[in-house]
Amino acid sequence: WSKGVQCFWAFQECERSRGRSRGTMRPLPWAARLGGMRLLVVWSFASFSCVSSQSSFTQSLNGNCSSTDRYDTGALDCQYCDANANKVVSDDGQYCSCADGYTEVAGGYDLLDFSCSSCLTNGQAASQDNSRCMYCEASTSYLDTSIGDCICLTSGDVLVETDRAGNWLVNKTCMSCPANTRVLSSDAYTCAECANPNAAMQSDGSCLCNSGYTQAGDDWCVLSTLASPILSSYPISTASSITYTNVISKLYGSSSSQSVTSYTFEQMFLAAASECTNDRNRTACNGLGNMCAITGYDSSHPACAKAYSVVSTASQNNLNSTHGFSAWVTSMPLLSYSPNLNNPDALTYSVKPGEQIRFLLASFSFNGTYLGYEDLNGQLQLCGRNPTALQNWQYAGAGYENNCVVDLSDTVSGVKGTTFYSLFVSNPSLSTIYPVPVKVDGAASDYVGRFFILDVNSSIASADADPTLIQYASDITIDIPIREGSTNKLYVPTISVKYAQRKLSSIQAGGSNAQAAVNFRVSYTKTFDSVWTAGTVCFSLLVVAVVLIWVVRLYVSWKMRARPQCSSGAVLRGLALLVGIASDGLLMLVSVFAIIVLILFKGQSSFYLLLPALGSDKITAFEATIVFAFFGRLMALAVRLWDQLHADVFFFDWEKPKRHSFSTNGDANDAKVAGGGGKKGPGTVSVWRRILVINKYNELQAARLVSVPFALFVILFLLVALKLGNLALDMPSNALYKEGVPIHPYLRFAVVLLAWIVAAGGQLVFQKACRHHYNGDPAVGFSDLLHSANVSCLMLDTTFHGYYIHGKSVHTTADTSLKHLSKQIAHETRALVRERGLLPGKDSFEIFLHPRLRKHYEKIYKRHLRRNLLRSQMARRDVRRAAEAAKAARFGKDKDKNKEKVEEEEARYRDLEEQISDKLMDVSMSFEQFLKDFVMGNDPDFGWKEEMPTFLMRSLGLPPHIQAEKLGVDIECMCCKTSCCGCNCCDADEDSREDDDDDDDSESSNRKPKREMKHRASEDIDGDDDVIDGDITSVFYHDPSRRFTSMFLMGIEIEILTFLLLLNAAMDIAFDNFFASILVVAATNLTIESVRVWFGKDNLSKKTMLHERFFL
Repeated sequence: WSKGVQCFWAFQECERSRGRSRGTMRPLPWAARLGGMRLLVVWSFASFSCVSSQSSFTQSLNGNCSSTDRYDTGALDCQYCDANANKVVSDDGQYCSCADGYTEVAGGYDLLDFSCSSCLTNGQAASQDNSRCMYCEASTSYLDTSIGDCICLTSGDVLVETDRAGNWLVNKTCMSCPANTRVLSSDAYTCAECANPNAAMQSDGSCLCNSGYTQAGDDWCVLSTLASPILSSYPISTASSITYTNVISKLYGSSSSQSVTSYTFEQMFLAAASECTNDRNRTACNGLGNMCAITGYDSSHPACAKAYSVVSTASQNNLNSTHGFSAWVTSMPLLSYSPNLNNPDALTYSVKPGEQIRFLLASFSFNGTYLGYEDLNGQLQLCGRNPTALQNWQYAGAGYENNCVVDLSDTVSGVKGTTFYSLFVSNPSLSTIYPVPVKVDGAASDYVGRFFILDVNSSIASADADPTLIQYASDITIDIPIREGSTNKLYVPTISVKYAQRKLSSIQAGGSNAQAAVNFRVSYTKTFDSVWTAGTVCFSLLVVAVVLIWVVRLYVSWKMRARPQCSSGAVLRGLALLVGIASDGLLMLVSVFAIIVLILFKGQSSFYLLLPALGSDKITAFEATIVFAFFGRLMALAVRLWDQLHADVFFFDWEKPKRHSFSTNGDANDAKVAGGGGKKGPGTVSVWRRILVINKYNELQAARLVSVPFALFVILFLLVALKLGNLALDMPSNALYKEGVPIHPYLRFAVVLLAWIVAAGGQLVFQKACRHHYNGDPAVGFSDLLHSANVSCLMLDTTFHGYYIHGKSVHTTADTSLKHLSKQIAHETRALVRERGLLPGKDSFEIFLHPRLRKHYEKIYKRHLRRNLLRSQMARRDVRRAAEAAKAARFGKDKDKNKEKVEEEEARYRDLEEQISDKLMDVSMSFEQFLKDFVMGNDPDFGWKEEMPTFLMRSLGLPPHIQAEKLGVDIECMCCKTSCCGCNCCDADEDSREDDDDDDDSESSNRKPKREMKHRASEDIDGDDDVIDGDITSVFYHDPSRRFTSMFLMGIEIEILTFLLLLNAAMDIAFDNFFASILVVAATNLTIESVRVWFGKDNLSKKTMLHERFFL
């Protein structure tokens, strides 16, 4: 830097040293400087006034030039030094200089414009800096023209050009070297000496210890009386052997061990051990401690054994009083010790959240030389990062992570040696410091005080060789605990270090062989036991509540099915019920827990609450709870969807048939409504009203109260666009960004939960409070449509439970003109007709069927439906097989016969379909008439009554008590499929029994009442609550809240949303990415809706016997 400044001011004639080691600088007088400045100004003006051709040039930023080129750091280019002009590249590679025997002759104003003039022509030799020619003093030297320099007459003399004051001599002369020094053949101008005064320089430049001394490496001598005890216990061959236990061949590869004979240890051990033991040399003791750190504090290694021996001896001599640490011996580094981590007197200053904690790093070279101390910044982090973010972890309370995959070839590039560290925590004013205990993975000692990050010296096997292995800190974890019972005081921080090694040959191979995973983590901790204990107590209470609720729900399920079943399906349903209840309870628990933690953690001004460190057992338990809740909700939702997709749905029309008259010639165009001419035909009812309400029902099956895609968009907008997801950063502040601070699982779940509440809960509130209030409730609209169409709907979601919507119109007919329909609505508005409903103002009911009624339903309708659908499926299978067989043999000799066979199968299928359709229609009409009689109270055998459920029954979902009389096992056998139930009736031939059902159906439709029933005519039903009083009586609950929507997706909206929330949380755990989680949730929601639409329509088509072509 100083040379550059002088050359700038004297740019006209700098002393042409151009970086040669023996060059000097002579600045010109001020007049010359000013003249040069004027020239510089003129040149600058000219350069800005002219427009020259500008072009790209060959890149040589790395400075790798050939041996004949110099590297111009100004032009960033390699420039040729003309060897023909006797020019060579200077020692630093940045300038051209004259060859030996030549002097530089300046030319013009340019420093680079010089020529080389030979001194040999005048019988002279060039000076070392090539600035002048000098004669050789004839009495002591002579000129050797082959090398262009003087040679001393006396061997061992040194050439001299200047006196002690630095003034040039007239001639080069030779002088004798001082004692214990020698002139080396590599440098005739220097008297070299050994580093150790107890060694003598040899002719080859090596040093040998004098008598009575033992060689300790190449440059040190130790008194033999001191060296012998050390070598007898710790031979150099043992001391120089290092075993590396975590050698990893490539990225994420397996580890192995490898032993290396260390040239570095061979050179250092004896000198460091003897000097530390006998002279308590601080540098030697530090070097011995460094060697012990390299071995991983292996107490069996000579370096550690000797260091511990020194500490032990000093302790016995009462020298262990450094700063009050019993293991910190005077003049020795702090090696292995057991710190008092809960010492309240260690750190006495106060710290608030967000304040910076200062750390100091003391550095030492491998040989123990103290390099000084500096503030800790990013020295411990091998992963690159914005320099301003490397200290983010030092802001109190902020967790931190800096994990990456590094290329070790780049990491070790430019590293000249291994640096060792001792870390200290300081108060803000740096007036007091305290050592940070270091835990080295695999070390036998408790804590240590010396560590390193990157080691490139220990595995060098010989002089001038490259290291065999590179040792690096693969995992560093710093724990900063907050003192218990205090909100602003710290306990002593600790640091844990894990080392790994990689062969240099692997690093040089590149790719994954040179890559290594490196982790750096910092966590602030405070006992979480009080919060965790409260959570554990709540969890215990939750378990009790879940069991009680499950027992009640199991009892309700048992009541819904008249008696329990022992089939595998019943067991699975019971299990699904249990995990579903547990899932809901756990979701409620973790939601309350996470939100409370979020509020307390982010709102604190002192350290009242700190979260468990990432990877701790408490984090694992929390994430496991979320995953269990997700799978429990998944199982419960699957059962719920299964029930919806297999529900029994029946629509029956109250419209009275109209009789039509036809012309005698049979022309349909001459048909007239009854009252015209012609014969009267049978009465018919239009099916289009039924088709309309069935399509509306199909539309409502997959209708939702919440638009999940819109909700997900809002969630992404909140969490990503507005960066509110960063409220989950593990730091006690509301800042939305701090690089390196990780997301905490507790906070992330709380933030995601709140986003779902805003996005989905907001839609629910809007739908209930606004849209349904002003735009109409879809459930109410469906009831209105049924009434307008004069069609009722019966829905059964379980064996004995379902819903009934009474759609019988209060008007004479619904199959009428638009004008007439408008008048009907006007009459209702003006209250000119009686109130809608099966009972006054009551058109929606939750129903509980009597077991005998359910059995009757199974007998006259459900079995026929199952049986004929099965026959239809078998016929389709036969047609498909025949078509495949014909296709396979279409080129054979029997292709015509196969074609005829297919046509016969298709004709048979069409005939069978027609027969099945006719049969089902007959059965449907018979069952429809039965339902009408049952609802209106006209059936002699089956009746119903309305009851008002108690608060307890409504809260727990308890069904009313229905006396099943002496049903025996018949009810059980109604759906028994396993032998474990003891149902003998199930062993009968079902096909023959179903064939007999056809006769039973006709008989049941014509049979006479077996006993008198107390009932009223249909005209009285609408105005009297006391409907039926009989033995076989079903129960109707008025359903003003339209609970029949539980048959649709909108009725289980909360269950779906909680499932999607848990799925989002589970995906966050898996991917740790908002976008990936939202994408999975969106795909899952689409799948649920698609399955509900597809299979729901199929089920509706089968149960209502409406062909799919009529679905819109």
